[in-house]
Amino acid sequence: MEASTKIDGPDNKHPWANIHPYATANALSRYFFWWLLDLLRIGVRRQIVPNDIYDTLSAHRSAQIGASFEQQWQREVSRRNTLEDGSIDDERKTQDDMKSEPQPAQQNKLPPPWSLLRAVLRMYGVGVLVFGFVYSSIESACRIGQPFLLGQLILYFDSLRTATAGDDESATSLGAAYGYAVGIVMTVLAPLAIFHCYQLYLLQVGMKIRIGCCALIYRKILRLSNTTDGLSGTVINLMANDVSRFDYAVIFFHDLWKGPVELVIVAVFVYREIGPAGLIGIGFLLLFIPIQAWLGKKSAGFRMRAALATDERVRLTNEIIHGIQVIKMYVWELPFEQMLRKLRYKEVKALRGSAIIKSALFALRVVPKVSIFLTLVAYVYFDNAITARRVYMLISFFSVIHHSMVEFWPLAVTSAAEGWISLKRIQDFLLQKSVHNLHQKQRSLNRHLSSDPFVEFTAVHSTWPNSQFSLQDISFRVDSMKHRTVAIIGSIGAGKSTLLNMIIGEQSATKGQVTMNGTVSYCSQHPWLFEGTVKQNVIFLEEFDEKRYCTVLKVCALERDIAIWPHGDQTMVGERGYSLSGGQKARINLARALYRCADIYLLDDPLSAVDAHVANVIFEQAIRNFLEGKLCILVTHQLKYINQAEHILIVEDGRLAAQGNYGKELSKYFHSNDFSMHQHPAEEEIPERRKEDDSNISSKNQEKPLSSERKEKEGQEDGTVQFKVYLDFLKSVNSVSFVFFTALLMIGFQIACSGTDYFVFIWVDWEETFANTLEARWTTDDHVLFYTGAIIVTILLTANSFAFFEMCLKASLHLHAALYRGVSETAMLFFHQNPSGRVMIRFSKDIGLVDTSLPTVMVDSIYFFLELSGIIVIVALANYWLLIPTAIMGIVFYLLRFVFLKTARNVKRVEAITRSPVFTHTNATIDGLTTIRAFGAERFLEDTFHRYQDLNTSAAFLFGATTRGFAFWLDVICLLYIASVVLSFLVIGNDIISGNVGLAITQVLNLIGMCNWGIRQTAELENQMTSVERVLEYARLVPETDLAPGVQTTVRSEAWPENPSITFREVYLRYTPTSSPVLKQLSFDIKPKEHVGIVGRTGAGKSSIIQALFRLTPLHDGDGIIEIDGINIGSVPLRQCRGRISIIPQDPVIFSGSLRSNLDPDERTPDERLWKALEQVELKTTINALAGGLNTKMSEGGTNLSAGQRQLICLARAILKGSKILILDEATASVDPK
Repeated sequence: MEASTKIDGPDNKHPWANIHPYATANALSRYFFWWLLDLLRIGVRRQIVPNDIYDTLSAHRSAQIGASFEQQWQREVSRRNTLEDGSIDDERKTQDDMKSEPQPAQQNKLPPPWSLLRAVLRMYGVGVLVFGFVYSSIESACRIGQPFLLGQLILYFDSLRTATAGDDESATSLGAAYGYAVGIVMTVLAPLAIFHCYQLYLLQVGMKIRIGCCALIYRKILRLSNTTDGLSGTVINLMANDVSRFDYAVIFFHDLWKGPVELVIVAVFVYREIGPAGLIGIGFLLLFIPIQAWLGKKSAGFRMRAALATDERVRLTNEIIHGIQVIKMYVWELPFEQMLRKLRYKEVKALRGSAIIKSALFALRVVPKVSIFLTLVAYVYFDNAITARRVYMLISFFSVIHHSMVEFWPLAVTSAAEGWISLKRIQDFLLQKSVHNLHQKQRSLNRHLSSDPFVEFTAVHSTWPNSQFSLQDISFRVDSMKHRTVAIIGSIGAGKSTLLNMIIGEQSATKGQVTMNGTVSYCSQHPWLFEGTVKQNVIFLEEFDEKRYCTVLKVCALERDIAIWPHGDQTMVGERGYSLSGGQKARINLARALYRCADIYLLDDPLSAVDAHVANVIFEQAIRNFLEGKLCILVTHQLKYINQAEHILIVEDGRLAAQGNYGKELSKYFHSNDFSMHQHPAEEEIPERRKEDDSNISSKNQEKPLSSERKEKEGQEDGTVQFKVYLDFLKSVNSVSFVFFTALLMIGFQIACSGTDYFVFIWVDWEETFANTLEARWTTDDHVLFYTGAIIVTILLTANSFAFFEMCLKASLHLHAALYRGVSETAMLFFHQNPSGRVMIRFSKDIGLVDTSLPTVMVDSIYFFLELSGIIVIVALANYWLLIPTAIMGIVFYLLRFVFLKTARNVKRVEAITRSPVFTHTNATIDGLTTIRAFGAERFLEDTFHRYQDLNTSAAFLFGATTRGFAFWLDVICLLYIASVVLSFLVIGNDIISGNVGLAITQVLNLIGMCNWGIRQTAELENQMTSVERVLEYARLVPETDLAPGVQTTVRSEAWPENPSITFREVYLRYTPTSSPVLKQLSFDIKPKEHVGIVGRTGAGKSSIIQALFRLTPLHDGDGIIEIDGINIGSVPLRQCRGRISIIPQDPVIFSGSLRSNLDPDERTPDERLWKALEQVELKTTINALAGGLNTKMSEGGTNLSAGQRQLICLARAILKGSKILILDEATASVDPK
């Protein structure tokens, strides 16, 4: 992987260069799924790994699909003519923007809410409509034709009762009967011939919609303002859950119209067959259609509420994962668990509403049986005699309705509603305010290398969104000829970083103009590092120039670090630079900016995270010498360097208080001001979307064994999902009696359903045999009464669906709680070895599947096995010889299931593994939006995203195709079984009762649709149980030392430590038991009330002492002892130990929520103490001026505060904690001298 062309993404050519067999397969191979044979052979022999997956099909490439989606989406956007520059690169302004600006009279209205849907329909609508209409028409015609053929076949067996042996008429009837039997088989074969090709086509359409929407979402991320609140949670939920709704929406789309059409046609035939009695049953069924439609509408509402609640939960979870180290040091695991639990309960409340609707729709499956009951009873009481032909034709007709209107029409309604909600949510996201092109009208740019670079502000005013802070009347001009180094100084929150943001286009001017000539390179205040090597992070997008590269490393004081690292500049930088100290991250971030050839260098406080010596080296060698002849604009709190700047801009409360050189022009100002300028809360000092790592306290140094390898690869389970996983899922319900009761209800329901079917056979046989004889023990009324009781019992047992969905919801709730506890209580090493995307996929995609998809798939699978068992029993009762082909079918089913599912299961696991990098890359992009745009890296990052998505798409398509191939061969076997059942009655001879024929054939005709759907769902169940498996894997992570069962600790008194001394005795610190120590035989004593400074070069191991003291990295046997107040901290409960120490981290952490919750997550501290702490850190006046006061909303990452203000809030936290031991880790790096 070349550093100049990659950001830790997959190669342009996939690591597996296997040509996809589908691309080279002929028509027959595609039709019969023979192209899967090689993969199936591998799957049977061994575990399938990512290298076995084929290259992505050209038709599935994310870049091409994304470009097509962008073109169609922009066609919708351009209809409104809202972009002033006439381009179609961006979306819309927000409603508030449009209201605040004069609108031309000819401007169109905002787009209708279906515009994204219209764009999708233009791409795939015709194919889906035409193909679907052809298949649906053939299937409907065949299914509706089956009752007539069945009726004629039953007539043949009726005729055998009265015909004499050797009668010519009987011989003729036998030939006709064979014709009817073959006709029944053909009505099954005809739709089957195209069904799986059609389903594979729909699979690809749904997949392409998902790919295209993800590409649109990612492209939108690159254009979003870095002030967009709640971005990470929304994006993760959209890409993990919302886009997955399109698969089902596409599959069930045609059932929306097919069901009602079949209902009307069937109603006509039923009326013609049995008269008005048929209308009673049909009418009863019609009553429930509006109920189903209403339930579908309500489902959409619950889906929207659940999606919004999931956004909030995922956002908070993402913040917790990013800030986990600080949460551990503040001992905030339980308060954040409470916050997360509240959001989870809110989410579950909406999910419960959706689950009740699903339960009701499942319960309505009994409606056709009730309709048959009403029809038969009405027919009998209209003084008609029931016959086998009429009864089983009627049952067959209602089976058509049951299939289309009871099973699939509700699925179509809910899937369409959920798909629509997801499209609307994605569209709302795409229509958010963007940076790109929005600010160009205020900025005149020349981004080519220039001999006269300059930056000019002319009467510029600017306001941060959702903030009271503003820049007012800023005017200055600086150029490389007169002002080689320009220093911007001022107190925290004064507006320094906003000036840089305006230069690079991140902030718009509400008035005035920003003019710039020349190319720009930018160094953010908080480093943005991606997962890759040090060399890749420095070179980024530029061509490799060895001489310039070596010079940049030297002037950024990185040569010594690289020499110490075992792998040099090939050392892997973990996500957010986890493997580096704060100073090393800052210098690599600066090196990237300096390596880029530009005219203007914007450096946002690059000296704050490095020690004084390194700062001197960087200022003299990098800023003054290396950038000689360039225009360098430096934001700094290090006032000792401003005397060497040719020009100084002093910013105070959003105004340019003074400007000039350090000499005569500003000498009076410096003498008359102490730089104790008033702070303002809302100025954005951090140009990044979020900090480089909320949790990082520069805990690693160069003595830690740094690897040239990537992070620990995600584990992949092998073999079938263990029965223990299913058992653990049921255990998560936390109620054995509830599980047992639900199981009894489900079994009882199936017994009742099969029992009513068999009772109809008994009744028909009685009517034809004993109704008009003296031998009858029962009357018609007796049969009606018994039938009524059976139907009532069946209706009551539909409560099983409500019990089942509630059971699954309880399990999901407890699994999520266990997942959080497992992740929050494990050691920090886990977070260093696993990227955030891999962790977040458990909380988003996997929990989302457990919440919504898994219960439906599981109940379908359970009902399938119960119904299949019922059919086999009934068929055996009708003709026990049919147990032979049934047994053969079962064996073949099992063998096919073993071959296909063993492969599909492993492919699904590979799909899950390749999905994680998509989210990790997206998270990294959100973190570095400002840097990415400043470097013009949007296209490069987008290409990397496409490559990641291609890897996932290849596995996803193989999984879908394997499942579809499995269903195809199962249906072939089912077809042979149906043929054997239908023809067996003709082969056996004349002693067959016509009722037996009707009973057996009506049962087995359900097998094709039922087996196809049921086996698909059982396969999907096992694959979705891998999500439970993955959740349980993280729920069972090894907890930190004394949180593990069996570890003995001694609780100390509340007064401990009474004499807060700290002693290190020959301490060795290893990040893993097998790695080399980063602290070696370290010994020192700190006495009570002493103020001790720990100094050393960046990366020398200063922060490793903090790691050891907080037990973030535990000491192993023989690695020495750390004592506080003479007590070995290893014998003190972990949370008590951490709770007795306060820290102000180098990188301040602010969570979304109120200011109060950021100071005191438990919300137990009185307001008086909170205000006192804010007063002590000189923030009281600032916060008091805000309308919300302590309840002022903090945006995600604290982006509505400056970096200095965030650090002061962390100082206030330490004051509130009141610990006797206080650690400051470069805590004043981002604040002004005062």
